[in-house]
Amino acid sequence: INQKFKKNIIVVSIIITIVFLVINVALYMINNNYLVHKVEEENNAFLQLTTHLINENDISIALEYVEHYTHIHKVEIEILDDQDTMIFSSNVAHLYSSRHEIETLQGSFTVFIDNTESVTVASIEKNTIYVNISLVVIYVFALLILIRNNKITSKEIDQDISNVLNLIDHKHTNHSEFNHSE
Repeated sequence: INQKFKKNIIVVSIIITIVFLVINVALYMINNNYLVHKVEEENNAFLQLTTHLINENDISIALEYVEHYTHIHKVEIEILDDQDTMIFSSNVAHLYSSRHEIETLQGSFTVFIDNTESVTVASIEKNTIYVNISLVVIYVFALLILIRNNKITSKEIDQDISNVLNLIDHKHTNHSEFNHSE
């Protein structure tokens, strides 16, 4: 009987492991998809505001906004004018980033945005780590409960078998000593 329970523990452990992996892959895909859309949304909002500031004010005001944006959001940005002259650079963003073209009343500009170290990416990655840690804790806790319950049940069945053997040997046993009615 003990061997049967060990096999059951292994089978249930494998099932729980497969479910854990499926949930983990699904959460990774959901978080990755969310991250891509969130970064695109933030970049589009940044580009629209920058275009608006250039159109409604002077380019120096827009560049001041860009400088503050890079510090607050931890995003690397480079801006080139229509002659490909660099007018702003927080770092070498064009090596790792997405390229955007904006058309303003003062000309067209090329904007490189690198979100690799941005606050948004870090926050989503941190949340993914927290979810994975939570899943591992739940997984280990479920396995420990499963093993504990199987050990208790196995011990109770062994006691019941011992009581049945006592009955077979014509020894008197109290019916309440049995753990399982079956």
